[in-house]
Amino acid sequence: MKNRYRYFAGIWRYSGAGILPRMRKVTKFTPERFDLRLPTDLRVRLGELAKKERRSLNGQAVHCLEEYLKAPSLDDLMQAIGELKEEVRALKEQLGSKQ
Repeated sequence: MKNRYRYFAGIWRYSGAGILPRMRKVTKFTPERFDLRLPTDLRVRLGELAKKERRSLNGQAVHCLEEYLKAPSLDDLMQAIGELKEEVRALKEQLGSKQ
């Protein structure tokens, strides 16, 4: 029987049935492939920013997403504003009682 498997570019290929899936160990650090369609103008802007910051287009997209996701939510900001208002009111009361 003839060996029909060929190893090429990190993938075992079977000459009769197409490509066999590559078996690799998946960990929580293994990047996952994700295809994304972007409007042309957004892709151009992202590409210009990536070039300016010396990153790949993919690296810049990941960086932008990480920065966006770690930004505080609107609810968090509103809560912080409420707390600051309380502090300002308390300080005004302290200043008013000293005069």
